[in-house]
Amino acid sequence: MSRANSYLSLFLSKIKKNFIGWLKAKSIELSTRPDDGIHVFYGMEKIPSLREISKGGIIKFQWLSETFPNKTRKFNILYMVSSNYPAYAESILKATRSKKTKFLWNQNGVAYPAWMPSGWKEANTRMAGVLHNCDYVFYQSEFAKKSSIHFLGKPKGPPKKL
Repeated sequence: MSRANSYLSLFLSKIKKNFIGWLKAKSIELSTRPDDGIHVFYGMEKIPSLREISKGGIIKFQWLSETFPNKTRKFNILYMVSSNYPAYAESILKATRSKKTKFLWNQNGVAYPAWMPSGWKEANTRMAGVLHNCDYVFYQSEFAKKSSIHFLGKPKGPPKKL
């Protein structure tokens, strides 16, 4: 693939991501927020069933969605996980803030040079932006908490270690 085609492909993928994020944000803004009960959106349109093979942070959502099904429109809690959050997470956050939705964030890890030699700073900058907008943060472990504070900064939400 030529360099021009590579840049064009990257440009089009960013346009697609932004458009999908805009559509998702508009659908959230146009929906009503439930006043009572627990109605959770995991930041994704579909959570795989427990019978489907998955990996990483999505496994938590597979189990949680058995009790708290994924509500993609009418929800009062947004719960996302650092190891598997959507490309348009920022758009979702902006739309949910206007509805006074609580945002829970599960911090599993961070990017670092040995794991991601190029792009680790950019990945952490994006993750920090999401983390610093949460109401509550859950850390996968004490190590995840220390790494997160070192690479991403201290969040405003009260920390909880799972």
